[in-house]
Amino acid sequence: MRTRTVTAAGWELLLAEPDYGGLGCPLLVGLHGRGSHPERLLPFLGTLGGDIVHVLPKGPLAHLEGRGWYTPETREQELPALREGLLELIASLQARLGVPPERTAVWGFSQGAVLALDVGLWSPTPLAGTASICGRLSPATVADPARLKKAARRRVLLVHGVEDTVIPPSCSREAHATLASAGVEAQLSEVPGGHELGRLATVAMRAFLGATLGSLRAPPQA
Repeated sequence: MRTRTVTAAGWELLLAEPDYGGLGCPLLVGLHGRGSHPERLLPFLGTLGGDIVHVLPKGPLAHLEGRGWYTPETREQELPALREGLLELIASLQARLGVPPERTAVWGFSQGAVLALDVGLWSPTPLAGTASICGRLSPATVADPARLKKAARRRVLLVHGVEDTVIPPSCSREAHATLASAGVEAQLSEVPGGHELGRLATVAMRAFLGATLGSLRAPPQA
């Protein structure tokens, strides 16, 4: 897998793609947690799939030694612009790489998971799947029944550590109940551990991606 830093649709990001190139491969957008950065997600890409184009944007805000996506106190005010910006990025990459929405998925950890759920549920065209690791639904989405109704039959994976003290696992349980009642195909996987992106979470996500993206091999080139 080859990795490079690029800029697309105004975002600085890491792009990791198969050595044979990414044209026609599934597109997987990964959003890091607060205080982290895209490079910290690189060790997990092999488990998620080496025949995928992995897109790892950098959060816009400086936080500690890394980056963040939004300020917690003003999350609901900041999320709409972040969501639309990432949807523009995804559309740009889909056009560039020839990847349709049904072969595109988004995932995130912690703060990145909150944003990933917003992107996946608000995308104008349903994506193949959305995965949240130790995240929660934004209150604005929970309070928008029309949006939830439009998200019916979309596929969502919620993974949470049962000992998480940063974002309690009850947040994913509540998200699962809310999404399921709206007709979203939501799966909940509670795993040992706390607020962390570990092996069990990535293994669960690999199984989910295999089911939602279908074949993880690029289609043959004409």
